[in-house]
Amino acid sequence: MRVTGRFDKKILLVGIELVFFFLFAAFMLTNATWATVAFMLLFIFLGILFLKWQRANQALVSLMTENRRLATVVFVVLLVILPFVFSKSPYLIHICVMAGLFAILALGLNFQLGSTNVVNFATAASYGIGA
Repeated sequence: MRVTGRFDKKILLVGIELVFFFLFAAFMLTNATWATVAFMLLFIFLGILFLKWQRANQALVSLMTENRRLATVVFVVLLVILPFVFSKSPYLIHICVMAGLFAILALGLNFQLGSTNVVNFATAASYGIGA
């Protein structure tokens, strides 16, 4: 199936983001060990699939780059909805907040070490002072 229309591509983009959001939310809300293992195997399978299947990987990347604003808006909306999905478990909200903080720290370190190739310990110091 080939998606050609601009409107069809936008619906496909929103659908893909919603599927991954619901997979993430279901993974975080599961309590059974077998379900957790099944989700982990599913995520590993999807990762390998997108590494090996270059056409799907390139199609997904081009879909996201063509509709960057829509993808960002849908991501932010889903990010705002996430605490309401996890409202019964403050622990899951805490985990998501900590993951966000660590992602911001990793992006800062990637910028310093990856882009400028400068070793700077001020990020770790300010992160420690903030803690």
